[in-house]
Amino acid sequence: MKKGGKELILDAARVVIARNGVNNASVQAIVDEAGISKGAFYYHYKGKDYILYDMIDQFLRAAIKPVKQSFYESGDIGKIKDSLIESIYQRLDNTEHNKLQFYLTHEALLGDDEIHDKFAKKYNGWVDTGEELMKKMYDVPPSRLNRALAATAIAAIDGQVIQILLEAEVVSIDDLICLWKILIDKGIPALLQYLHDDPEGLVGE
Repeated sequence: MKKGGKELILDAARVVIARNGVNNASVQAIVDEAGISKGAFYYHYKGKDYILYDMIDQFLRAAIKPVKQSFYESGDIGKIKDSLIESIYQRLDNTEHNKLQFYLTHEALLGDDEIHDKFAKKYNGWVDTGEELMKKMYDVPPSRLNRALAATAIAAIDGQVIQILLEAEVVSIDDLICLWKILIDKGIPALLQYLHDDPEGLVGE
């Protein structure tokens, strides 16, 4: 095999899922497409859900990579904001990967503890990144609720993805992106400042 085992399996899984849909993408169909034995498959993966997790992880890592590059390499706030908006757009606009993510989230909630733990760790990492970005972009002293704000922003994107997947036609992706630009430029820094100042003592110690 010219490609590594995992890469070959992931490529085959993408072909099978595109052809049969995620529910009908059996391990047998994937190994047949990859031209490998089941033994070779199970050497790399415990089952189909673990392939799906790696597929999702690859997509999300690729989407966030420009943000991290602009954050760690250039430090230019304008570039960080632009790459963040592009990352959000990719997240909202990639229907197939979003379907995979919510299919797998459903499986995790039904009792796949290992996948559940992988997602929990992943979400904690996303919130960590969100906190870092806010600190870098807005230079506002931290408050107790900065992490809650980062978690809420990520949850909002997930909720928008669900609306898009359901074809609820609540609002266009372009309008969502327009709102995210306003939030990133004006809304989030104002809220961060409020959380820091807490003029009425609403946040508490």
